[in-house]
Amino acid sequence: MRFGFMIKLVSALMLVNSQTSLKSSEPVVGWCDPYETFCLFSPGSNLFVSNLLQAQQICTASKENSWPLEIHHPSVSNALDQLLNNLHLSGSSFAFVLNAEMDGKKWKWINNNSTIRDKNCNVSQIMGFQNNSITCFDADDAKFQLICVADCFSSWEVYNRTGMDHATNSPITTIDECKSYCERDRTNECVAVEWNINMSFNSRCWFHQNKSGNISFNFIVKNDATMYIINRTIKSVDVCLNDFKTYVPSIYSSVGNIASRFI
Repeated sequence: MRFGFMIKLVSALMLVNSQTSLKSSEPVVGWCDPYETFCLFSPGSNLFVSNLLQAQQICTASKENSWPLEIHHPSVSNALDQLLNNLHLSGSSFAFVLNAEMDGKKWKWINNNSTIRDKNCNVSQIMGFQNNSITCFDADDAKFQLICVADCFSSWEVYNRTGMDHATNSPITTIDECKSYCERDRTNECVAVEWNINMSFNSRCWFHQNKSGNISFNFIVKNDATMYIINRTIKSVDVCLNDFKTYVPSIYSSVGNIASRFI
């Protein structure tokens, strides 16, 4: 599940630097947003990336089921800010490839103020983010810090709730029921649980208990393309991409009884 991050492989963008290494000797640094169930990570610095296909190859080589970053919603911008703050990178000294949707012959972007604007780039140019703004770069000169997106659930153990005991007679409808099921015999695992409510909602709950004993817990309900966080209680959250060499932990205060639409 990529929550709207659609990969657009654009054949009009020329592959300029074919010498890019798909493997990096540097440690991979990631940041996971538990509210949105995705993770952002940097596969390495000083990567020369000249089109989206090349960016996709690098992301996939670093982490399976990952793809280049696409700014399409304020939540992504917020997560990106968190990642850049954790990486201690300066906006005046780097740029990274972004994905976007093509509308006619124009690229549609959402800027830092979450307002849509159009940006035209020549066929020989590529799009990036530098000095807090979307910019067109000459592909020969562009030097990008690549940012990739991965689905947190791709690294988690997933259980299908439908058809299991009490699934029909006692569907999970509350946070306590969800948490109780998630914690049952799985207190040391990172677990996601999916089930159906009245055959119309596809729902999921999950929790993570790290080595220090702090538990993070989320509960969301999905109906068609709209997802709502109907309740969440978060004490401490670790990044879910636990197979990375290094990572940046994300710590939140306890939050509860919050309804938030994010698609």
